[in-house]
Amino acid sequence: MILNPSFPDADFKRQQKLQLAAIDREKNAPTQMALRVFPGLLYGTNHAYANPLTGSGTSASDTGSGPVTSQVNVSRAISREFETASSQ
Repeated sequence: MILNPSFPDADFKRQQKLQLAAIDREKNAPTQMALRVFPGLLYGTNHAYANPLTGSGTSASDTGSGPVTSQVNVSRAISREFETASSQ
């Protein structure tokens, strides 16, 4: 399993929908909404730590099709965060 991980598309889509639903619920709860905004206020909007811990709710739906595309997009996002953090 560790050497040859498998991410069936149906399972990935199900988890993706669950995560997006959780983010939507966070946006409607006052305490959770404050916790989503607080890192940006604390670190500044351009800092890597300013992003909500559970995600923005938009990038997961724009990843394209399939888990490989999603993994590539996640890797690119992480690389951009490191480049931004190291340039500051």
